[in-house]
Amino acid sequence: MIILPLELLPQLKPCEFNDGQEYHSLQCHQLKILEAGLLHPFIPLDCLNSPALLLRDLLRSTDHKPLNTTKNSDQIRALCNSVLSLAWRSANDALSEVCHWVDGFPIDVHLYLALLQSIFDLNDETIILNEVDELLELMKNTWSALGLNSLAMLTEVVIDVRRADREPGYSKVLANTQASLQGWAEKRLLDYQNNFDKTTAINMDNILGCNTLNGPVVY
Repeated sequence: MIILPLELLPQLKPCEFNDGQEYHSLQCHQLKILEAGLLHPFIPLDCLNSPALLLRDLLRSTDHKPLNTTKNSDQIRALCNSVLSLAWRSANDALSEVCHWVDGFPIDVHLYLALLQSIFDLNDETIILNEVDELLELMKNTWSALGLNSLAMLTEVVIDVRRADREPGYSKVLANTQASLQGWAEKRLLDYQNNFDKTTAINMDNILGCNTLNGPVVY
């Protein structure tokens, strides 16, 4: 299994960029992908997991200066060891034949957020690029690949909440999100005559689905 960001990091050379800041930014981007894919996993991590703690320390060390990715550097060796340990973990510490570093949510959401950020000018975040229509059309085409379907995502949320090993903080975020979605859906259903007509009635199925996942609507 090729862990692409890890393979790419040593290939990035400072001399290939316009300036050191550009090189540092791209390196940080690759490290954030590793973080999203490894530290928010499908298989939960113990808070004292040594490879996870090491990876977090390495990520913090790159906030102000680039990671030394030369072949024999201590940093790149430590990074490789921690990433591989995390990627080949298993639920019961047994030998695993499955590499876990991109297990869907939340890595898909991180990738989609990166796509959304790409429509803004790097020099002025209040300015949208002229190519915004083409970029938005491209992002819509990623929805199916990234699994960004409202009802499907809510179903996954319900499954996560029911897991015995769920993290309390994560569950609180999910509960707040569900409450917000339910409130939004109920307002439209309670005033359905103004919110739905012949052209938009098809949307009612999805809104009813939101409430079914969160509980029955009380009229």
